[in-house]
Amino acid sequence: MTAQQVAESVARDLVRKADASYIGDVTDPTGLINTVATVSADAGVFGDLDDLVELIATLEVIGAVPSHIVLDPMGWASLRNLKVATAYNQTLLGAGTTDAVPMLLSLPVLRSRFIPAYTGLVIDQRAVVSAVGPVQVSTSEHALFSRDAVQMRATWRIGWGVTRPNWIGKFSLAPGS
Repeated sequence: MTAQQVAESVARDLVRKADASYIGDVTDPTGLINTVATVSADAGVFGDLDDLVELIATLEVIGAVPSHIVLDPMGWASLRNLKVATAYNQTLLGAGTTDAVPMLLSLPVLRSRFIPAYTGLVIDQRAVVSAVGPVQVSTSEHALFSRDAVQMRATWRIGWGVTRPNWIGKFSLAPGS
């Protein structure tokens, strides 16, 4: 069972590394956060959602149909802490006692620990093309028969590219906003 457990761990690690690369790589293919020619919010989201509303509208004017918002966990927490008014303890996004489906401005919110803290993306899923195959992990006790060892090979075919960078919007959040 040890070889199977190690193989599953290797497969999970490959997926984590691909997630990190998809969001933050600066090499080829470039991660979404470092894509050149994306649309940025003028000021960022600091205390209200007005600039995010305007960013989404700007993307729509260009021809995008935003399908997702991607945030880091701290950025999502910052948005969840927005209150309906200064003197109120009621949060703007849900009651706070039970977790609702992560949505913001009618768009699903995806959280990723690989996006920089207090940073967000508004993405039109049609702006990104990708090809993904299955993770394949092979093990063999025979290749290293002369030792008490198992040999392992893991492969995964994955690639992506941004065809319309101006259909992706970037915004920032201030800590504690």
